[in-house]
Amino acid sequence: ENFTHKFGKGIQFIQGVSITPAWNELHAWASSANASLNIPVYKRLSFTLALLDTFLNDPAPGFKRNSFQLTTGLTYSFK
Repeated sequence: ENFTHKFGKGIQFIQGVSITPAWNELHAWASSANASLNIPVYKRLSFTLALLDTFLNDPAPGFKRNSFQLTTGLTYSFK
């Protein structure tokens, strides 16, 4: 599932969620959710703030179930 919303002055919000079942084990599944905010800074240059959260219901021994990432960056778009 994806959602996109454009605010005034070129600001854009993008959100996505996905759930993936395991076909061989019914109790095992994985999900991920992401969100990003793109803010124009100057002409084609934008500042991007993004979040990513992944969850694995039945991980292998020694691995964590949840992972969270926060990234920032500058984006240049070619038009």
